[in-house]
Amino acid sequence: LDSRRYPKRQCPPQILIFDLHTDKLIKRHRFPKSLLEDDSLLITIALDSRQEDCRDTVAYVTDVVGYKLLVYDSASDKSWKVSSNLFYPYPLHGDFHINGVDFELMDGLFALALGPLR
Repeated sequence: LDSRRYPKRQCPPQILIFDLHTDKLIKRHRFPKSLLEDDSLLITIALDSRQEDCRDTVAYVTDVVGYKLLVYDSASDKSWKVSSNLFYPYPLHGDFHINGVDFELMDGLFALALGPLR
């Protein structure tokens, strides 16, 4: 996952898929601008791969500043966004005091985890 944005974004956020046996890039997916905010920051990726060859892998990517979840389906090479009020920060829990430093942190959806199939 490449989403560098400082000092300025050089290219759109993208997922790069490599063959680990040959180190060759086998697929590149650039997220469409319609899925992103100007200040989007993609930070966490979780992969759901149920086949040995990884052809039908689904990637879930958090946008901590855009308050959304991006989903990428490698089989169709399509991506879309999922939005929910639950992805926004809770303002009453955004003030922190750590080692004498006070600050406010209003991050949205941050971490991901996938559970076993049932």
